[in-house]
Amino acid sequence: MKAAFYPRYAVRSLRRGGQRTLLALFCVAVGVMAIVGLQLVGGMIQDALVGNARVINGGDVTVRATTSPLTQGDLAVFADLQHQGVIDAYTATYEVGTQLPRPDGRRTIVDLRAVDPAAFPLVGTPTLVRSTGGDFRAILDQPGGAVVSQSLFDALGGDLGRTMRITAGTDGRQFDVRIAGVLDSQSAIAQGRTLFISLDTFRRASPAPFGYTAVFTTTADQAAADRAEQLIRQRLPLATTETASALLKQLADQVKLLNRFLVIVGLLALLIGGVGIVNTMQVLLSRRRVEIAMLKTTGYLRRDLALLFGLEAGLLGLAGGALGAIAGIGVAAAIRALFERAFQLALTFRVDPGVVAGGVAVGLVTALIFGLLPIVQAAGIRPQAVLRELPEGGRRGGALQAAGLILLLSALFTALASVIIGSVVWGVAAVYGAFAVLALLALVFGAIVYVVGRLPVPERYTVPFVALVTAAAAAAGAVAYFVPSLRGVALLALAAILCGYAIVLAPPEWRISAKMAFRNLGRTRARTTTTLLALFIGVFAVGLVLVLGQGIRETVSSFLAKQTRYNVIALVPRAEAAAFNQALGKAPGIRQREANDVAIGIQPLTIDGQPIGALIGHSREFSDDQISSELAARLLSGVQGYDLAHGQTPQVAEITAGRALMAADADTSNVLLDDNLRKKPLALQPGATIEVLNQFTGQRRTLTAVGFYKMSTTGISLNLNAAPMLGPAALAQAIGGQGTQTVFYLSVDPKRTGDVTDQLTQAVPRAQVLDFADLLAQFGQVLNNLLLMLTAIASLALVAGVIIIANAVALAMLERRRELGILKAVGYTSRRVLGITLIENGLVGGLGGLLGMALVALATAIFNWQGDINFGVNPLLAIGLVLLVAAVALLTAALVAWGAARVRPLEVLRYE
Repeated sequence: MKAAFYPRYAVRSLRRGGQRTLLALFCVAVGVMAIVGLQLVGGMIQDALVGNARVINGGDVTVRATTSPLTQGDLAVFADLQHQGVIDAYTATYEVGTQLPRPDGRRTIVDLRAVDPAAFPLVGTPTLVRSTGGDFRAILDQPGGAVVSQSLFDALGGDLGRTMRITAGTDGRQFDVRIAGVLDSQSAIAQGRTLFISLDTFRRASPAPFGYTAVFTTTADQAAADRAEQLIRQRLPLATTETASALLKQLADQVKLLNRFLVIVGLLALLIGGVGIVNTMQVLLSRRRVEIAMLKTTGYLRRDLALLFGLEAGLLGLAGGALGAIAGIGVAAAIRALFERAFQLALTFRVDPGVVAGGVAVGLVTALIFGLLPIVQAAGIRPQAVLRELPEGGRRGGALQAAGLILLLSALFTALASVIIGSVVWGVAAVYGAFAVLALLALVFGAIVYVVGRLPVPERYTVPFVALVTAAAAAAGAVAYFVPSLRGVALLALAAILCGYAIVLAPPEWRISAKMAFRNLGRTRARTTTTLLALFIGVFAVGLVLVLGQGIRETVSSFLAKQTRYNVIALVPRAEAAAFNQALGKAPGIRQREANDVAIGIQPLTIDGQPIGALIGHSREFSDDQISSELAARLLSGVQGYDLAHGQTPQVAEITAGRALMAADADTSNVLLDDNLRKKPLALQPGATIEVLNQFTGQRRTLTAVGFYKMSTTGISLNLNAAPMLGPAALAQAIGGQGTQTVFYLSVDPKRTGDVTDQLTQAVPRAQVLDFADLLAQFGQVLNNLLLMLTAIASLALVAGVIIIANAVALAMLERRRELGILKAVGYTSRRVLGITLIENGLVGGLGGLLGMALVALATAIFNWQGDINFGVNPLLAIGLVLLVAAVALLTAALVAWGAARVRPLEVLRYE
């Protein structure tokens, strides 16, 4: 009989809880929703990357030579390895970026890949979702046949069978292709905007030689792959290699870190929801003090009551966990779509039953952990004190017991976090790190709430009041004027402070409502501080993502506007430079122009007489004093020439070592090098000599570094030169030979760039013309997709904060039922009672938003200092986000308090 009472009592108590039970359910559900949703997305990412490492790599060993393409003679290395049995098979490809027109008139950047359809890909089978007839290999075997990725197909207007003319390669060769197939977006080779053609189609366009930029190989086993990589590095030192096993480890590490980040974000939402559980359980049990006393007088012991209330919390956790797990599936679907848009990576939607079941278990455990404190406190009630309405008073050891329970709660939550993250170290660091930060913030926010709760609302102007408001307004104005990153926050604070002058002139009932709202905040300082913390976390996360994203966009745009005088760049074979110049004379809107001859894709052989392979290594690390070997090779891969004898000199931001080029260098082999080459592994200095080779013409030259340059004095530096080494025009022509290109930098009226680009392309078909506006538009789209995804993830913490607001308002209205009844009995209307609640929560929402954006400004200042950049917090963004949070807080409070504010005085005072 007694055993059956426990579940019946728990279920009945939850039913009686009504709105309070729903709030507790939401507190559990929002945390579980975040955990389940983000874990499901992490699993999809792991399936897409780690599960297909060999297919993504294109084989067991991949060799890339983008800076110094491989000649037909270099492929003998792979033929020899195949003959020795080190590799089983290989296939070479040529990859280059080009542009194609979109239906809206702009151009999109395309990754063109010329492959051998008989062998490519070595692993995996490409699947077509659309085809004019035939599979991947059959289409590419047709002259001019092309297969595109789904994202490129959509960008080009979705026209299967469309024929387009493409200009690509360093020699500007042209050929027509017909889109005859569209790859399945799940295919590993179909990521991004990619177009596949055959090597035969590319060769037939021009008799000029070209180099291969990638070679894919397969081996019998891992030992053979390691051996092949070692031999390839020895014979092709400038090429970069990647084994499938190394890529697998790299992807696994990246996915592991990403999953931990996603789980920690979910745990943050779970922690915020747990605080709501504590608040709700305290009110649920405190309102049943008489009932608990009666149970104890009838023989129920403390452990019986703890079991009763624990069962109640467990049922809450199970129901909330199930609700959150279901909602988490929807969140995973939404974030998956955003992730695909941001990274151009196809993810297969999959619901992992283990993750969903784990989410329900997390809900149960979370409710039990955070319900522990109120359960123990309620079970310790003394019946005599309750039934005789005597004050409980302080009990010996009560404070120590509360402290011990809090420590136990933190340890249990740490254990839960460690299980979810999969690492005890990360679990301890995440939970106790968060507790330490939250405790510090709670002290600060508690002090702020204390001050707000004691703000004066005088009946008339007094000297102390006017002095206080004036001093606060002056301080806010000074911050707005002298600290640009805090301008939006300071202006909002100034507007709020100036209301102090107006409050004295407000009607008496308004002043009374404001005073009551301030005092109510002070009375519930702990709960108000908790609500502030929850909102602060959400605003900080969302605000930081938006500010950094806007800063990146503005910094790149500003750099292009300040550091480059041109907005259109064209690469033309030198033999057609005269025709292009003639076309420029007829093109409208061209304000300024500059032309340079360039030799692209040359191969560095020695540095100061030593083979570059022995110096450059195969490092992929970046630091303040080191760059990757791949970047080092790229910065030695071409020469851009200037007519020094006639006063044309490189436009750089700073000469960091040595000297600039002068007219006297016109007939020399002197060059300027990118400042990054002063770092390891080469650590070059002025006077260094570099022997280079044009593989296709046999031209050799020994260059002398007379100086080093930077394109920008800020932390963000984009080298937009067609070739990284800057020297005399005659030097570029001598090294480039017949393959020399001419790069034209054009300053064009932004309203005419589209017309100019089309006109120049028609006049000189082999010219490759790039409008920076198209590049920025594509960059902006990628950045916007990334920001949207990150904002959605960060918003989960903000959603948890909104739930906490609803929780706090509902609990406050329940606790103040008697007070509300008295207010209405003495003449307060429902509207006026609701107004007091709205003032309270509008203040909390506004304060949370202001504090969150203030910390965003501080974090941005730290980023600027550490990264030598200049990101700013847009005042309009700060004001908009703070007002949005305040509006959400007001709306949430209005929805929750609407019914409670309309309570009938007689009904309340009769039973309260």
